[in-house]
Amino acid sequence: MSDNDRDDLKAIYHLRNAIAHCHVSIGRDYLLYRPARGAKVEQEIANTLGLKPVPDQANPTMMTMRLYRDAEYLHEFGRIQRLDEQCFKVIAAALGVPHGRIR
Repeated sequence: MSDNDRDDLKAIYHLRNAIAHCHVSIGRDYLLYRPARGAKVEQEIANTLGLKPVPDQANPTMMTMRLYRDAEYLHEFGRIQRLDEQCFKVIAAALGVPHGRIR
């Protein structure tokens, strides 16, 4: 696996976790996520996803996801697509598993 593959996997891991544990409200067009495992994990998430601090940032940190924005959605979709078409395809071939079976 390349460093890019590892970075994509980490990012998808954090995004999946955020989506699974976020706060959803009908009155908002975004999802709120509060990492529960402390400052070290918050910093790892921020570094992995390339998040920058904002003025008057909440304490503890609260993250918002706006996946309705085409650029953000397509960026994350591109990660998943790259992993599937490049990384997972090679791994499946090395294991002798048909790539379509792991999709």
